[in-house]
Amino acid sequence: MSDVIYYADTVALIPAAGGGMRLGQGPKAFLRIGEKTLLQHVIDLVSRRVGHILVAVPADHVETARAQLKGKAEVHGGGATRLSTIAKLLAACSESRIVIHDAARPFTSVEVLSQVIEAAGAYGAAAACRTIKVPTAIIEDGFTKSAISPKCGCSFETPQAFRRDVLDRTFAYIQEHGIEDDALSDIVVRAGTPFRVVADTEWNFKITTPLDWEIAVRVVGPMLGMGGA
Repeated sequence: MSDVIYYADTVALIPAAGGGMRLGQGPKAFLRIGEKTLLQHVIDLVSRRVGHILVAVPADHVETARAQLKGKAEVHGGGATRLSTIAKLLAACSESRIVIHDAARPFTSVEVLSQVIEAAGAYGAAAACRTIKVPTAIIEDGFTKSAISPKCGCSFETPQAFRRDVLDRTFAYIQEHGIEDDALSDIVVRAGTPFRVVADTEWNFKITTPLDWEIAVRVVGPMLGMGGA
């Protein structure tokens, strides 16, 4: 591609080891939009900015992923949880800046990816975030405890990027507090590192439910020229 620009000393980790239970069609990374799987779409995009990519898939899909990706990424078997999968991939690389992106988010833009990588280098951690559109409640014991105004709230998406020292501190925090499975973004904040917010595109949603899948293959995929069902 003519617009390939690699960021130095940067690695991308793609945790795709889930079974896709909520969607009910098997591991989501291997579902197709047009002629390519979600994993192939993601790797094609990320490889325009990052020269070293590590992917984790279910152990029984490792050879399938390797055949599909044709050397564009290192393929590993995943762990029992998302956190353990990320930890496994992190241990398999040495770069000082790490990008993490979901295989179930094939609609990320190169512009957002670039901005996240650059912001992480400057601030330690950065994430694509979308502004929330309605007041959002924090719930405790079945009651609203507080509310977040749309003016000051956003949702964490991926890509997210980090300096290695930030992830090292975060995983030390995970081990210290015995955390087994929680959102990495939440833990990073609890461990003391704020994210630099990068405004996300409206269509970079995570494919999780059957409705998400219908929107992906019938609306967003065709809109972005990726094909459909």
